[in-house]
Order: sequence, then C-alpha cells, then structure tokens
Amino acid sequence: VQVARSRESIELRLAAIEALGEAAGERGLAELSTLARGREELELRLKAIETYASSARPTAAVTMLKAIIAADGNEDVRMQALESLSEVDNDIAWKAVAEIARSSADAGLRARAVELIRER
Repeated sequence: VQVARSRESIELRLAAIEALGEAAGERGLAELSTLARGREELELRLKAIETYASSARPTAAVTMLKAIIAADGNEDVRMQALESLSEVDNDIAWKAVAEIARSSADAGLRARAVELIRER
C-alpha cells in the first residue's frame, strides 16, 4: 500500500498496484479504489482501475466503474473505466455499457460503448 502511494519509480508503483489486486483483500481493494479516484499520475490511476475491475466482486466493480464514468473529469480515466466495465463478467456490467451507448453526454464514450457492444 505504501509503495503504491510513494515517490518510488513508476514501474515499482505499478507493480505494487498489481500486487494489491492479487491480494484482493478488502484493504487492498479499498486502496485500489482510492488510487483510481485520486490525484495520482494518470498511468497509476489507469492501472488501479483495471486492477480493481479484475479483482473486486463484479457488482462492486460495476458500481465503482459507473461512478468514475459519471464523475471523473479526465477522458482517459473515463475511457479506461468503460473498457474495464466491458471486461467484467456480469450482465449488470453490459447493461451499464448499453446505457452509456444510449445516453452518455460524452460522444466519445457513447461511440466506444457501441463498439464494445458490437465486439461482444
């Protein structure tokens, strides 16, 4: 946890984020969620989103990813959350992707959601 938030090299911090996901305990998942929503470097946030989505229970992952898509100001972060949402093995995740395709105010997200549905 401390390494992921430290000023160590980016590679070491990315490895620490991945290790948090592999441990997948509640503390690790909470830290991943905090990193994903925080003000860390973009690369770290993207890795935290991807790792959380693949490590958390599907319903928890969908909830967090939808919140990021709805509220984050960074387009790359929102796009990573959408990509990760499409990889969650859960019907609720695909319903959320479909909702984004229909009604997101972000045209780029809408277009990518449509592509993801077509690729499914």
